[in-house]
Amino acid sequence: MVTEVGRQPWIVQGFMRTADAVTEAPGIQWLMVATLGIYALLAAGTIVVLRLLARVPLPEVHRGS
Repeated sequence: MVTEVGRQPWIVQGFMRTADAVTEAPGIQWLMVATLGIYALLAAGTIVVLRLLARVPLPEVHRGS
């Protein structure tokens, strides 16, 4: 229960429902689109870097005899 209540700290249990706390502020959709776009760019960048790193062979380890 603590985990679920902690996810919505603006809701006071027993006084306000989650549905009542939803904002209808103008422009909130653009903020969501921008956030998703940033995360998509970060994910694509991560994939590109990891693929480039996977192509580079590992250096040989020279062990003393």
